[in-house]
Amino acid sequence: MKTATKLFAATCLISLVSLTTGCGPSPDKLCDHMIELTKKDLGEEAAKAMDKAECVKSAERQKEMQGMIKFNEEAKCAMKAESLEDLAACDGKKE
Repeated sequence: MKTATKLFAATCLISLVSLTTGCGPSPDKLCDHMIELTKKDLGEEAAKAMDKAECVKSAERQKEMQGMIKFNEEAKCAMKAESLEDLAACDGKKE
């Protein structure tokens, strides 16, 4: 019986960690992808003009304002984007 209780507790802990950390990409990875898409679609100079630190701050604010679930849905869509046009289509989209 103790083994079953420990297994249940471990399963609950894993679920809780997954919920609190989220299953989507981090703001840092999201911004890296956005910079790469900008470079691909608009060129090196446009990508260099992007401030990654500001992008990350903005994504973190968005995550706080929208909530983790909505943010992760949009971020997953954004990570699948292959162009800036695809990226724009992710705004408000659920995956």
